[in-house]
Amino acid sequence: MRTVVLLCLCAALALAACAPEEVPPGPTVTSYYVKAAINGAAFTANHAVIASRNGTFLNIRGSAGTGFPNLAISLEDAKLGTNVVGGNTANQVIWTSSSSADPNTIYRAALGVGRGSVILSRLDDKVQGTFEITAMNAAKDSVVITAGTFYAALQP
Repeated sequence: MRTVVLLCLCAALALAACAPEEVPPGPTVTSYYVKAAINGAAFTANHAVIASRNGTFLNIRGSAGTGFPNLAISLEDAKLGTNVVGGNTANQVIWTSSSSADPNTIYRAALGVGRGSVILSRLDDKVQGTFEITAMNAAKDSVVITAGTFYAALQP
């Protein structure tokens, strides 16, 4: 009887040792984000967060779920560190608060209008960084975008 118990115990230990190892899950689409304070109000895009390259441009875009509001960043010849937006550069940040059919809901920091910077801290298979922007709409109203952060997978 003692041998049977010992064999059962050995078999149980052997089976336990063969159990698959639990691996923590990797990042999912919901782990990517674009966040900022728009005139002090919190904005979090965790629905359609995309980073891609189009020629020499790095594009990062985030939506809150229905397509609006959304925030888009486009950097020409993006590099780690500070990328200036506005002034004499082709870099731009666009904040759309609601329907894009109304030009007064689209705020832009781009060539000759608005100003700010995007600081890239990661640029490989993932894109990560921070940003601070002042953007203007067609009526010359402005929004101040502070505490901006993003993290996204770079699409192939």
